[in-house]
Amino acid sequence: MISIWLIFSDKDQQSLRERINDLSQLYSGPKFLPHITLYGSLEIEIKRLVVITDRCFSKTKKFTVHAAGIGQTDNIWKTIFINITTDSQLMELYEFLTTELGQFQNYSFNPHISLIYRKMPVEKRILIAQEINFAPHYEITGAALVETSVDVDNWRILKRCNFR
Repeated sequence: MISIWLIFSDKDQQSLRERINDLSQLYSGPKFLPHITLYGSLEIEIKRLVVITDRCFSKTKKFTVHAAGIGQTDNIWKTIFINITTDSQLMELYEFLTTELGQFQNYSFNPHISLIYRKMPVEKRILIAQEINFAPHYEITGAALVETSVDVDNWRILKRCNFR
């Protein structure tokens, strides 16, 4: 499967990665790159996807997303996360991809930055979430096509695109 991720500035990437690594070490979760999944779980030929995403991102400029609080769920892919406000820039990118990729996979966009992937009791998630500090905004500087699977250790970036 292939997912389309939004990638952060080096500064934001570093601070988020430190937080993810700390939580992963404390609670025995996998380490992963910070990202916002713009579109996920695609079964599509990579060459075709590159053409579509090149069109989508060709004129995209760097932009800022805004944090809307910490969330937690029993879904392993959203154990503890930073909610991101859905704005016009995010929706424009998502809607373009939905038009082009909806035939391959319906994807419900719920922008967030996962901080840990780990099954844990709700009480523990709530306690951890209450202790997390986060920045009010994050700079998006690019996108990546990422081969994903259930095993996070096997995730790999297939192509990266830097925004202007």
